[in-house]
Amino acid sequence: MATRTSRSPRRSFAVWVVLLALGWGPTLVVAGTAGELEPLPTTDLSAEEAEVRAQLEVRRRALDELWKEWSAAGSSIDDRRAPAVAESFAEVGALHYLYGHLQVARISLENALELARALEHPRLVEWVYLLAVVDTDLGAADPALEGLNEVLAARPRDLAPLIRKAELLVNQARFEEAGEVYERARIVAPDAPAVLGGLGTLASRKGQHERAIELLSAALERQPEADSLNYVLGQSLRAVGRMDEARAALRKNKQGLTRFPDPWIDGLGQDNVSSMALMHEANAAMRRGEMERAAGLFQRFLLRQPDDALATYNLGLTQLALQQREAGLASLRRAIELDPEFSAPHFFLASALAEDGLLDEAVVHYRQAYSLDPNEADIVAEYATALAQQGRSAEALGLLQPALDQQPQSNQLRLRYGVVLLAAGRVEEARPILEPLARDGVENALQAEALYHLALLDLGSGSLDQARRRLERSRRLDPGSATTNVALAQILGAAGELPEALELYQSATRARPRDDRAQFGRAMALLLLERDVEAVAALESALEWLPEHLGLRHLLARVLAASDSADARDGARAVTLAEALVRELLTMEHAETLAMALAEVGRFEEAIVWQQRVLDRASASGAPPAAVEQLQRRLDAFRGGRVLHDPWEAR
Repeated sequence: MATRTSRSPRRSFAVWVVLLALGWGPTLVVAGTAGELEPLPTTDLSAEEAEVRAQLEVRRRALDELWKEWSAAGSSIDDRRAPAVAESFAEVGALHYLYGHLQVARISLENALELARALEHPRLVEWVYLLAVVDTDLGAADPALEGLNEVLAARPRDLAPLIRKAELLVNQARFEEAGEVYERARIVAPDAPAVLGGLGTLASRKGQHERAIELLSAALERQPEADSLNYVLGQSLRAVGRMDEARAALRKNKQGLTRFPDPWIDGLGQDNVSSMALMHEANAAMRRGEMERAAGLFQRFLLRQPDDALATYNLGLTQLALQQREAGLASLRRAIELDPEFSAPHFFLASALAEDGLLDEAVVHYRQAYSLDPNEADIVAEYATALAQQGRSAEALGLLQPALDQQPQSNQLRLRYGVVLLAAGRVEEARPILEPLARDGVENALQAEALYHLALLDLGSGSLDQARRRLERSRRLDPGSATTNVALAQILGAAGELPEALELYQSATRARPRDDRAQFGRAMALLLLERDVEAVAALESALEWLPEHLGLRHLLARVLAASDSADARDGARAVTLAEALVRELLTMEHAETLAMALAEVGRFEEAIVWQQRVLDRASASGAPPAAVEQLQRRLDAFRGGRVLHDPWEAR
């Protein structure tokens, strides 16, 4: 069919009727006009899933019926059926686009537009845009640009048509025009990765490498999965002589494309009944980091195919990413039940269990994953790590050594070998393995972890400044590492840099909310900054993740009982927490906290009994005199009917 560029004015339609025999459904009656509405060609749907085939047949049959009714009524634009006919053509076109039948989609959408222009239909611009997208996919750049220009004339601040137009211009080597369109898009969405990436690519092409580096780095910071931008970034870094950074960027290029919000196109996915398309879109959403959307799509897929192990496994990964811990573990267990020979669910279930400290069960699943896929470096590395954490370093080294013999260039295995040597106390053997991995040129995450372990060695030898420098480098390479952030926060906190330490603890709790060191450190930093109300909120939040953690429960009870901020205190809740603590584990600290909580609610006689027990125990155990004096001062206060609002000292 020749590309149509003219647009028909409002007119009366002369009718001609063509009967088109379809190979897959009922005969479709189509009407033509002076505007040359075209009959839809036969579509071979034999390869489609039954649900897709049925959906297309129903929609096309509905168009057939509408068309016959409208034809019988004279096919007048003023007929009440005319808008429904236009909408039906558009729906059929959109569905065929959704399932990849582009030629049928194009004809159907052109027919919808012929009617829509005459009707001045309110969805005209939307259909023009969809046709432009179809033309783009068909490689028909000129009509696609014409359509996008029409859309932008009506909606000049819509981001999606601006980006699509700029991309088309780039593909036609019209770089100056493309740059102008990207700049218009940047006014609309200054931080959109697709806009920053497009401008950065054009800047690199012009030799404006510093600007390209700035723009491309900003795009990747906002959308790391758009890793194809790393290729252009690497070229610009190389052009300005930053060779190590260039090599690192080029290694990150996995061909991931930038994405941008495109409501009209994204909305079509709601009509998609194809199981495979659902799976494809779910996987694509997962790669883009859209975990909530991916989880919903996997769940829709599993409603149709509940015994699909791969979809169940992927659902588990998205649930874990969304911090839906129990649901994620259940999905991984279900995937294993569906396919016990599928190594990936075993591996990721083991990783999640190990993160929760459930090493015995984790090792069972690591072992199973290893038996199914013994040459996978990640499995060997994590399995060995879990064994070492159980004190089974010899077994861990026994796994790693043959793996390294087979893959001597694997930095992942070398790093793990060094870490296990550390766990075994073989520091002098570990250091020469870790030092080369901490140098530039190694993959960022591995270099960051090597720096972290070397920093721990520095701390052990008293080299505090060196440890801090290594941890700061590690964090620059891997900002999301909870272990690095916690270790650096501890150093900063000890140095009195509490706001900076708090920021790191908060980053760590976001990344790993079950990390008790991060949660405890965040609360203590807030308390030391005299932000007790926020500390209470942080501890309550931490206990949602770690409800059985004694240290967090005790700290919360003590702050609720004795904070010098009235807004932070809650004596009744402190009593409840402290009573549970002494029932579970009777220690001097827990007993004193119970005494403080009882005093806060006015139960001084009971508070005196508990405080006296603590004092007697401290005296009998040879506690330092200053500690005994402090306990005595608090006891004297209780005897005088006074509450000391100081969680740590009795002044």
